[in-house]
Amino acid sequence: MISDNGSNFVAGEACLREVWSHPEVQSVLQRRQCHWKFIARRAPWQGGFYERMIGTVKKCLRKTLHRQKISYSELQTIVVEIEARFNNRPLTYLSDDFSQREPLSPSHLIHGGLLSPLIPLAEEDPVDPSHVTRKKPSNIISISTCMQIQLRTPYYKQKILERTSPIISSEAFTNTPVARIGQHNDCFLASDTDIGTYVNKAMAYPYLKNETLYLSMGGETCANNPPRSSCPTALQEMAELHYRFLNVDYIQVVLDAWRTQGCFNTIWSSMGYNFVGVQAQFPAEVAVGCQLKVGILIANKGWAAPINYRSAQLVLHHVSTKTEYVSALAGADLRRWLPGQQQKLQFSMTLPTNAPLGNYQVLLLLPDGDSQLRNRPEYNIVISNMIYSDSPGRRLNLVGSFNAVP
Repeated sequence: MISDNGSNFVAGEACLREVWSHPEVQSVLQRRQCHWKFIARRAPWQGGFYERMIGTVKKCLRKTLHRQKISYSELQTIVVEIEARFNNRPLTYLSDDFSQREPLSPSHLIHGGLLSPLIPLAEEDPVDPSHVTRKKPSNIISISTCMQIQLRTPYYKQKILERTSPIISSEAFTNTPVARIGQHNDCFLASDTDIGTYVNKAMAYPYLKNETLYLSMGGETCANNPPRSSCPTALQEMAELHYRFLNVDYIQVVLDAWRTQGCFNTIWSSMGYNFVGVQAQFPAEVAVGCQLKVGILIANKGWAAPINYRSAQLVLHHVSTKTEYVSALAGADLRRWLPGQQQKLQFSMTLPTNAPLGNYQVLLLLPDGDSQLRNRPEYNIVISNMIYSDSPGRRLNLVGSFNAVP
């Protein structure tokens, strides 16, 4: 063991000297060839090799944690992962044969072989096994192909996909890597670069404005940094970059400042989509056996569109008999109901000749697109000014009513 001449080390060595003089302890230390060596006084460069390692570990911790508060068990997991990667570093080749693929590492000396990291970072080129390349997203994404993931910075996505241009409308929702990788800003407004989120803001912002029209954008704040972290900048950037979510638990000093400055409620009501019914048009009476046409105008006053596929359906509900007729809107995809736009929905369906006469409620159903969720009302989208109060548990949107006549 080697160390500098810090007062703690010197005092510790003096305290342990009495223990080391015990015959049994000496025997163990000699058998294992253990001894404590101090570097020369006033010669800190002699400890450069371990100072370099300490600095690298600190850098890994800073990159991983930033200013997050984590539990002791979480810290243990992170430190063990850093230790595994650090001890996998190559020291030297084991022979003069440079085609040998695995150099000697500290892990070989401690554990007899390389330690497997929790997250694989590289793969071999099948044509040239000596060439190691970054894995492509298609190899590391094991979740459903219709779901999106997020990366920490725009630079990561551009580097992995080897592409600097943003996604375009025709590429969106195609289940390809470019259409599945969103952004997670882990230190929103915490510094001029959001603690490393942006390498070049002048290039990153226009890129993200287009990307986040179709891809998930969210994260959390991590440091109070006024005036950048104050309401004016927060409102502007979250609207421009189409924020869909933000951690409500962290960091409270920034969130409390938004409450004091009066923008907290605006932020929380604007993130993601916020559909509002603008206008509806249909006849007051429809004869059975005839066609009913319903026009609905919906505005999205939020900062983003829904992230998962959803359809739109028209439901005709007979007030007395509870008979219902459903018609789906062909080609409807709520992921394309972009912020600031209005959507004109045109439904057309024939009222059956045997349909009960009397009053019908016209309802709009916006279910989840997943086959396992579409029949679960808790996943339906409810429009704030169109709530169907007669049966709130069904989470339908009331458009109006008409009478069916002979």
